[in-house]
Amino acid sequence: MVTKHNPRLFIISLLVCAGFAITASAGENSLKKGAWALQFQVVQNFQLASFQGSTISIKKHISNATALRAGVSVGFSLQDGEGTDYVNDSITTSDDLDDDQISFGFVVQMIKYPSPSVSTNLYYGIGPTFAYRYSKDYRLIRSREDVSPKSTDRKRTTWYAGVSGVVGIEWFPRSNISFLAEYDLSLYYTQAKYTEDRPSSPPGYKRKSETNTDGFVLDGSNVKLGLSVYF
Repeated sequence: MVTKHNPRLFIISLLVCAGFAITASAGENSLKKGAWALQFQVVQNFQLASFQGSTISIKKHISNATALRAGVSVGFSLQDGEGTDYVNDSITTSDDLDDDQISFGFVVQMIKYPSPSVSTNLYYGIGPTFAYRYSKDYRLIRSREDVSPKSTDRKRTTWYAGVSGVVGIEWFPRSNISFLAEYDLSLYYTQAKYTEDRPSSPPGYKRKSETNTDGFVLDGSNVKLGLSVYF
């Protein structure tokens, strides 16, 4: 599977940043050994979101021309609930609900800057990426007409592992603040497993189904605009 992307927009962004490079002479920036940066994505209406990973996106320079960049995503949700149906103030059915979700992912890249001393920098990088997600949806139904309650249990597990590469341009209007235009491409192997236990006929019997999928995915994104704050 290959996702659609917009190379024309990326080329335009490169030309715009290159225009800054033509007019800007070598100046101060924070591409220096030991520097840290928090990175944010600039989305619609100039709002800020996580640049790489939903929890945090961070970069550290191990030299002027080399940096390690990491994005981490963590999600956790445990939800319980109940529902009741009434007819003429009499309970016909009652439900117990259990909805759990856990997710974790990261991407780590080695970023290279061929000319770290100038105000506008071309950069490229590559590194491993991994993600895991588990979800469970359980429902217990008690009906006035049934002797025993009925339950439905759905579980889904998905993970992938592979390599992510990036190429982009970073421009420094100030020494500790930069804007980025970046394109990324990932190649990874993924597996997914889905199971479902649900009531079946005759009463008291349950039906179980299981689906397994796996394969390789080449995933490219649209050009991404970002903001880095160095410290």
